[in-house]
Amino acid sequence: MQEHDAQSTIAALTAAAAVQTEAAGQHLLFEWGQVVLQRLHSVWRQLEVFEAMAYEEKVAAQVRTLDEATGSLWHLHKALVATRRQLQRHQRDLQRRAPGSKGFQTGNRRRLPGSSPKRNIEYRRCLGDNPLPGF
Repeated sequence: MQEHDAQSTIAALTAAAAVQTEAAGQHLLFEWGQVVLQRLHSVWRQLEVFEAMAYEEKVAAQVRTLDEATGSLWHLHKALVATRRQLQRHQRDLQRRAPGSKGFQTGNRRRLPGSSPKRNIEYRRCLGDNPLPGF
C-alpha cells in the first residue's frame, strides 16, 4: 500500500513540475504580445501622419494592418487559453487531493529525475517554428 502511495505521489509531483515548467515559459508569450502591439501602434501612427497617401489607400492599409495584427494576436490568445486550461486542470487535481493534505511544496524548482521539460508545448503547437509571425 505504501509503495502505491509513493508511486502516485511521485507521479503527481512529476506532473506538477511539468505544469509549472510550462507555465514558467509564459513570459515569452507576454513579450511576443508586447512586440506585436508595439508594432501595431508604430504602423498605425505612421499611417495617421502620412499625408501623401490617398484616403482610400490609407483605409485599405489600416484594414491590412489590423488583419495582420488580429491574426498574430489570435495565436497569442490560443496559446494563453491552452495554458490557462492546463493550469485549471492542475488546480482541480490539487483540490481533489485528500482533505488535510498540505499539497505540493513549491520551493524546489529542480526537475525530478526521469521527467522531461515540456516548455511551451501549446505555444509551439500554435505558432509552429516561427515564434513571431510576419506582422
